[in-house]
Amino acid sequence: MEKLPASGNAVIDRLYEMVSALSEGKVKLPEVSISLDAKSIWYIVLGIGALFLLMFLGVYFLIKSTISR
Repeated sequence: MEKLPASGNAVIDRLYEMVSALSEGKVKLPEVSISLDAKSIWYIVLGIGALFLLMFLGVYFLIKSTISR
């Protein structure tokens, strides 16, 4: 496969490298690094907790309305 000139966009260049590596039979996985501080971890925990609370309340009121009929 011929090498195309760099597009100037890092995302497009990285995707092109991954696709060309796949077509050559070499799998190159992207490197991902995530750094979270304590505040964002708490936001994630609170968000997941709020979702579970909403699910619990939904099931509770669904069962309550079904039983009261």
